[in-house]
Amino acid sequence: MEATVTLDRKITAELIYFRGELMRVSTPEAVKFRMGQHVLVNYLEKEFTIRVINCSETDLFLFLPFSVSSNLQDPRRRYPRIPVSFKGLLSDVSNNEGATKTVPVTVIDLSHRGLAFQVNTDEHGIELQGEYQLINFDLPLAAKVLIANIVQTRQGDRFGCEFIQITTENDQNLRSFILYRQILGDQETFDSPNGAAKLI
Repeated sequence: MEATVTLDRKITAELIYFRGELMRVSTPEAVKFRMGQHVLVNYLEKEFTIRVINCSETDLFLFLPFSVSSNLQDPRRRYPRIPVSFKGLLSDVSNNEGATKTVPVTVIDLSHRGLAFQVNTDEHGIELQGEYQLINFDLPLAAKVLIANIVQTRQGDRFGCEFIQITTENDQNLRSFILYRQILGDQETFDSPNGAAKLI
């Protein structure tokens, strides 16, 4: 049985997907909603008002703040991972001689709560564990991260990280990017709403 939602207490729509702060629904007939309009939604016997952020005649993209969405989803699926290939820098890294340096990394996925990056630790003579400052110039994004897991791959070690400190502006950049990618995929250029990444 497919999942459904009710819009404005009268329109039954099929739930296409619900990830993070984005819900996409499809209606059986054309509806007249506008971008920016607030819609009353009933889902899982809970009623709340959310905003339309994109729409066609039968498809709606609805934005749900985490205060709403986090209570409606399976926690294992709450934070979608967006595959990327961004160049970044990891600072305050100690090498094998005890000196600190900045190491180039490739960010390979992003979510609302963390990211994963790859780096060849042998090439740079480093061993990574604990907390670091990461700057991603392509998004842009700067955050303090904690390495949560490490997986060895042919392309280099893959490090899964959690954000432990991030500014409001960087968090807005990240959320805007994730919503943008969910709606439009990777075919368009993303312009950050807050300009360049700022250090914490």
